Order: sequence, then C-alpha cells, then structure tokens
Amino acid sequence: MTVWLLVPILRRWRSDRPDVQLELMEFTSSDRMVELLMAGEADLVVGPEPSGTTAHVEHLGDEEMVVVASSDHRFASMASVAVKELIDEPFVHYTPDNGNAAWLDQFVFAHQVSLMPVLRTRSPRTAAQLAGAGMGVSIVPTSALTAQPAGVVRPLEPRVYRGVVAVAAAPSDALVSLFLRDLRRRGLPGPSASA
Repeated sequence: MTVWLLVPILRRWRSDRPDVQLELMEFTSSDRMVELLMAGEADLVVGPEPSGTTAHVEHLGDEEMVVVASSDHRFASMASVAVKELIDEPFVHYTPDNGNAAWLDQFVFAHQVSLMPVLRTRSPRTAAQLAGAGMGVSIVPTSALTAQPAGVVRPLEPRVYRGVVAVAAAPSDALVSLFLRDLRRRGLPGPSASA
C-alpha cells in the first residue's frame, strides 16, 4: 500500500507539517496491523479489511485482484482468466503469515478449485515478479504491481475486488482525523494497466 496509496499523502504531510513525525511500518497481515493499533503502537493502519476489530473502520475503496503470468504463458492470449483455469497450474502462493494466503485459500475453496503451490513468498510484489518471470502464476492485488510489471496481468472472470480500509483506535484525534480526511480525498489510485 505504501507506494500505491500512501506516498503522495506522506510527501504532502512532510512538506505541509514538518513538525509532525511520521513513522511507517509495513506488514503482510491486516490482523497483525490491527493488533499493534489496539496495543497503542500505531495510530492508524491502512490495508485490506482485517478479519475483525472493535476500532473505527473507514472503507476507502476496493482494489482489484488480478492474475499474473509470464508473457509466454497461455493466459497471455486470454482477455481474462476464470478461476477454474488455475487448476493444475504451478502457483506462486503466499506464506501463512501473509493475509493474502488465507484470503486466496478461501477464495479458491469457494470456487471449488485447489491450487498447486510451487513456491511461497511473504510479498505480493515478489509473487507478481516471480509469476511474471515464469515461476508459476499468481493472484495479486493491483497495489502489488509495478508500473511495468514483468509478464502479463489479466483480470479474473468475473472480476474480483477486495476492500481497502483505514482503521483507527481514536478517530477523534486531530492528526488522525486529518490523515483520514486526506486518505478519503485522495481515494484509491485507478486501475493498473494490463500488459
């Protein structure tokens, strides 16, 4: 989410509010981020929806989940990829500590599809790069794509989106409220271009 969503806001805050010290922590699990928030170790977290929280949650928008494959993969000739097309495909999956692992397993289970993991990573960006390099195919959030992703990016058929939220333990805090306002104004970046 850092480059995809937060950099423009962080840059503006650094310029407009030089007296405010910002600390950025990055995680691969929304639930882990919320744990830190509830423990008082963070003021605000931004990412996919956590599995649950009693904190204030603001829906910022939805990001698309897409399939990444190498340029010479059969998916390159397809406009979109049905979930059933993932059967028997070598798959670049996520480690269990990454929130994408549970989301993806639930998603394919709901479509009665089993994945064939050949490699696991903690990073969606790495999953996209590995898939683009031909190590298998993967499903990644558009926030994980670089401007010029290796390989091809195809939407799922039907298209699949997941919510992106901001979670605050104390949304009435003046700085947290201002940051939330800036997130709402910015909104989520537009869809990434498919290769």
